[in-house]
Amino acid sequence: MDTRSIQEQAVSLANRTYWDTFGAESESLTLGQKLVNLGTFVHRGGNIADVVNLYVELTDDESRLDAVQWMVFSYLEYMINAGKPLEQPYRFNPTAQRIMRLNKEDVLELLQKELQRCCDYNPVADKARLRDVLEINDKNLDAIERRHWREHPDESFWVYLDRWRRWDRLLPGLWRKDVKNR
Repeated sequence: MDTRSIQEQAVSLANRTYWDTFGAESESLTLGQKLVNLGTFVHRGGNIADVVNLYVELTDDESRLDAVQWMVFSYLEYMINAGKPLEQPYRFNPTAQRIMRLNKEDVLELLQKELQRCCDYNPVADKARLRDVLEINDKNLDAIERRHWREHPDESFWVYLDRWRRWDRLLPGLWRKDVKNR
């Protein structure tokens, strides 16, 4: 049983193993193992946004921050397609397209909710495990999108549609320190 506080656990998860796509550290665990560890953290009461924000705060290399959104998307992609890579390019998957239009807070909220839903937590073993059937819950995604439109009624639909460029590496990543949340 892990007796560390939620803050101590967040610090241990705020590293390149979980939020970077390059190097040996990122390959030390499988995507499924990372999701189990993140799911356990969430079930213990942790907040994924706190972990990512801490990682961003501690990272000096701006280019590494672009990898954060790809890791977040990789986790969600794993859940979109039940642990297998998407058969079609992510641009043509309707769920992936919807996710790529969310701002960073909304993407992290979706990941938090999906980890809560897709991981079964055993309090005796103090460990989560991924469910056999994984998929993104449309209700969670719908609620986040509806809230976005209520909070930003003046945002042009075309601006919203154009957000995929953030994910297509045409613009700096969402977690760059000099990029305002869009």
